[in-house]
Amino acid sequence: MLEELCHNELWHACCAIRDRTPLVYPQGRRWGRKVDPWEDFFANANTGIRWNYLPHKRLDHRTYRPGSDLSKSWLWFNEKSDRIIDGYIRCKYGGDIRKAMQECGTYDAMHDDYLAFFAERRKRFMAKTEALTAKTGEELAKKGKLPQSHGGVANLLKVLTKTMKEQGSGINTIAKMQYAICIQAGIYVIPEFLTDVLVAEDIMNGGGA
Repeated sequence: MLEELCHNELWHACCAIRDRTPLVYPQGRRWGRKVDPWEDFFANANTGIRWNYLPHKRLDHRTYRPGSDLSKSWLWFNEKSDRIIDGYIRCKYGGDIRKAMQECGTYDAMHDDYLAFFAERRKRFMAKTEALTAKTGEELAKKGKLPQSHGGVANLLKVLTKTMKEQGSGINTIAKMQYAICIQAGIYVIPEFLTDVLVAEDIMNGGGA
């Protein structure tokens, strides 16, 4: 779940709203200790301490072979986490993070809402992909141009991916190439983690996957 790598960015985005919200007196009082209007939102949020945040269990970049597609995807998600979270807030809450916090009620609920949002976008992406590959496969079959094997497509992807890496292409560009080849061949063999890169990029751009 590469989308989990955006968790820190979501946490800090919520904390930024809290930091900009002044303390207030409890309702009906004009004296005594002021309270934090967002106190209930952050209560019991996997940390309990506002500034010493302990993140949810995360994927570890060091477990992947350096330079591998999975490693590069991990780094890509980390680098783009602010834009991915911003895209989530824009797509679902019109860009209003306060509204998102109010509707979710607690940070943990908002974290789960984000994961559910990403999962739904992934599901839509896969449904769209299955429809496209099925349609392409039917068209190729009618023309008698079906690819000889999945292995042939996979080998082509390996060659093109290696070439693009040598040219310094980013993991999102490689993912787009692999996706396009698979669709054109009527076969879907792109790795799941590259699928998530495509879904995340669509979210950043405000699309619907």
